[in-house]
Amino acid sequence: MEYFLLVPLFAFIYFLHQCFFIPSNTQKRLLPPSPTKLPIIGNLHQLGSLPHRSLHKLSKKYGPVMLLHFGNLRDVLSGMTNNIISRVNIGRTYNEGESVFNIGDYIPWLKWLNKINGLDSIVKKVAKDLDSFLESVIEERLIRNKKGECSVGEAIDFVGILLEIQNGKETGYTLQTDSLKALLLDAFVGGTESVYTSLEWTMTELLMHPRVLKKLEDEVRELGQGKTEITEDDIGNMHYLKAVIKESLRLHPPNPLLLPRESREDVKLLDYDIPAKTQGLINAWAMGRDPLLWGDPEEYRPERFLNSDIDVKGQNFELIPFGAGRRGCPGMTFAIIINELALARIVHKFNLALSKEEDLDMTECNGLGVRRKLPLLAWFFRASNTQKRLLPPSPTKLPIIGNLHQLGSLPHRSLHQLSNNYGPLMLLHFGSKPVLIASSVDAARDIMKTHDLVWSNRPKSSMADGLFYGSKDMAFSPYGEYWRQIRSVMVLHLLSNKRVQSYRYVREEETSNMIDKIRRQCDFVIDLRDVLSCMTNNIISRVAIGRTYNEGESGIDLKTLLEEILMLVGTFNVGDYIPWLKWLNKIKGLDTKVKKVAKDLDAFLESVIEERVIRNKKAEYSAVKLKISWTFCWKFRMERRLDAFVAGTDSTYTVLEWTMTELLRHPRIMKKLEDEVRELGQGKTEITEDDLGNMDYLKAVIKESLRLHAPVPLLVARESMEEVKLLDYNIPAKTEVLINAWGIGRDPLLWDDPEEYKPERFLNSNIDVKGLNFELIPFGAGRRGCPGIPFAIMVNELALANLVHKFNFALPKGIKGEDLDMTECNGLAVRRKSPLLVCFFSRSNTQKRLLPPSPTKLPIIGNLHQLGSLPHRSLHKLSKKYGPLMLLHFGSKPVLVASSVDAARDIISVTVLHLLNNKRVQSYRHVREEEISNMIDKIRQECDSLIDLRDVLSGMTNNIISRVNIGRTYNEGESGIAVKALLEEITLGVIFRGLNGSIKSMVWTAE
Repeated sequence: MEYFLLVPLFAFIYFLHQCFFIPSNTQKRLLPPSPTKLPIIGNLHQLGSLPHRSLHKLSKKYGPVMLLHFGNLRDVLSGMTNNIISRVNIGRTYNEGESVFNIGDYIPWLKWLNKINGLDSIVKKVAKDLDSFLESVIEERLIRNKKGECSVGEAIDFVGILLEIQNGKETGYTLQTDSLKALLLDAFVGGTESVYTSLEWTMTELLMHPRVLKKLEDEVRELGQGKTEITEDDIGNMHYLKAVIKESLRLHPPNPLLLPRESREDVKLLDYDIPAKTQGLINAWAMGRDPLLWGDPEEYRPERFLNSDIDVKGQNFELIPFGAGRRGCPGMTFAIIINELALARIVHKFNLALSKEEDLDMTECNGLGVRRKLPLLAWFFRASNTQKRLLPPSPTKLPIIGNLHQLGSLPHRSLHQLSNNYGPLMLLHFGSKPVLIASSVDAARDIMKTHDLVWSNRPKSSMADGLFYGSKDMAFSPYGEYWRQIRSVMVLHLLSNKRVQSYRYVREEETSNMIDKIRRQCDFVIDLRDVLSCMTNNIISRVAIGRTYNEGESGIDLKTLLEEILMLVGTFNVGDYIPWLKWLNKIKGLDTKVKKVAKDLDAFLESVIEERVIRNKKAEYSAVKLKISWTFCWKFRMERRLDAFVAGTDSTYTVLEWTMTELLRHPRIMKKLEDEVRELGQGKTEITEDDLGNMDYLKAVIKESLRLHAPVPLLVARESMEEVKLLDYNIPAKTEVLINAWGIGRDPLLWDDPEEYKPERFLNSNIDVKGLNFELIPFGAGRRGCPGIPFAIMVNELALANLVHKFNFALPKGIKGEDLDMTECNGLAVRRKSPLLVCFFSRSNTQKRLLPPSPTKLPIIGNLHQLGSLPHRSLHKLSKKYGPLMLLHFGSKPVLVASSVDAARDIISVTVLHLLNNKRVQSYRHVREEEISNMIDKIRQECDSLIDLRDVLSGMTNNIISRVNIGRTYNEGESGIAVKALLEEITLGVIFRGLNGSIKSMVWTAE
């Protein structure tokens, strides 16, 4: 028998089986009406090429509920992908694919046909490719997570969320990899073609109905007036837009036949008895055209939804393009947002026209989502929405470069001159980028206070990206969750008031080092910039990374590196404003320079991190323990402290250099400052931060210097995140703003004689520099204001006070104050073009000192002869005669002897407040408990024998003190040092050696 005869034979056998051998259990059931069905295929022949339309016609004859037979079971669905769904699912885009109808799902005994037509092989191949694709996606994400490329605060996609669920982090239960892949496929299949199909049909209907399109354009463009682009926040008020989307979904539901459902048991439906295992197809397309529900159902009329509560979210069954109930689409909200946002932006930006004037072909192409058979071809023309926008005045701009030619070599001065002509708020264009220039206190207040949140973003900077790890530092990072986290770390942990106070000893030590350095070079001409920059670098280094770095140490010249960074950050990059001219950076060598500096900077930070890791491994406890865990610090990495280096060095010493320049140009002010500092510092070896509170004129001098010489004259650029009203002008979103702090400091409406250096203007004024008074904003204000203001001001005041307290100043011979070169050098911080050369002379400040009473001293030895064998008793007797505070001289060394509670309190306060306060003492608890336990163990091991208790106790105390002071203990002879013996020698010989050290000519007696 020929094989081809098997087909009709099997068909005949199946027909007999169905007709005579399958018992009927439907006799008592009231089933819905059914069209006549054929053997084997049932009603499949009645579906046609567009099943939703065919079934709609049948329903007109057989009623809203009818029973059909599709062979045996259910349809096979096809799916596609698009860029939005790919990015949400896996973080990137991929090409699309689809599948085909499978007859074996309906007539199982004909499954063998799938092998003949090759469908089974195709399915296996596609499944294999799909599995390989999903595996690669998951593997790619795991690698990125391991490398830390998915940083805190970044948007996370479905893959990242599902991987966290798989690890039990989000839900408490795990997810198998196959289930993870299946969930990703659900998002792909359910959310791809349906989204763009809806948009395509919507655009088709709009082009066919110009009245509706015009009405939509009017709404979108009115609400989007002045905006660069529509955001999701704007869509809430676009009621006609929402009505257009609903009307499109009514006439063109993405899935006209909702995905089939199957009954799990017998059920009553509209008085009909529906058996279990019956498949249900809901014709959403037909319901959207039901004349009982909709007036003129075939007409496209969005107005029907304007005064209606009908929505598409599954609560109103007249309109269910996404289904409803348990099996409704969970992503309908996501899909609606895409449709609304995309349509709004298209209408906002463009005018539309058909490619040809003939009527649009509305023929449908069947699939899971019923789309247009032919692609929609349309012309797009830019729509102008700026006609009604009231923009700030602008200077005439040139093609391509805009107003870049008007910046000059010192932009803050050029922009100040332009503002005199065009007003305190003007709009320039740097290339194609709109840039707002604010030069008034009102504009600054609106930007940094009233609309601070709107202006909290930073424009993209390729320099910052290249130098600061993709702008991961606080200064240049864009506004968002990540920025909020690192700012909270900076404000709450690194630069809080308490932390700033804890760095006091660093500031005072480095200021003293600077004074000593100048003293050694007295009577010579000194480059003050070099001295001041060295001091500020050392302070910032010690505060940020715990130590100073000498020139060339570890192969890195930190000072030069920081200067290069500041130079690059302050360099104008044409590629940021005219992208197609980026290639100029390569020709100029700018790109190469950025890469080299970034590499050197990274090497430096890596060495700092490595050094700290090694120290943490070796030391069980550090003297000043970080409040943030090392894990957290590692996540944010040391590069987050770059702001402390870059913003805290150049800007600080630049202010000091300008202040000294102005003082040398104005001897009267210098004299007045000297009088205040030297009077309040009378009798003091050096000025401390406690003394600064009463130096009002000193503070006024610093403020006046900051007014005339703001360290960053053009505050770091901000960018608006949405359209905003500013001084009655409409400012579009994505507009960059530069606030000219230098220009505001010279505004004659705010300051009398603005070009004169007059610190007295601040003596009876509450104006401060901390960002609350917008007349004086050298450090910015608001969310993007500098968090290190108190620290910088403290360094400036302390350094200036000590310089004035210790030295007299003079310019080199032949140079007068009024002849000083005041030319500026442009950069992120504007400093003097030429260094400030000054002659320092030590001054005697002991003439007016009120010193404590002193016993008569002898030549050479001073009061040493009065100490006796028990100095504490001898000094006690002397104090009864000379008072609780007396000044002795041990040789040439002045020694203060305190014998009262008040004197002792003043002397000891530093130790108590900073090193041995209650909180600090409690933090050493584990050290004490461990070492005392070690002592107990040591005694236990030597029980029943004589023990030298001094040896045991001294060993315990030495270990505790060593760990608290230097983080570790030292064993006997370690590093060639017998620590215990050394301490004993110091203890026994301290007085003898100290006394001999007081008489330099007798130092030989200690040798």
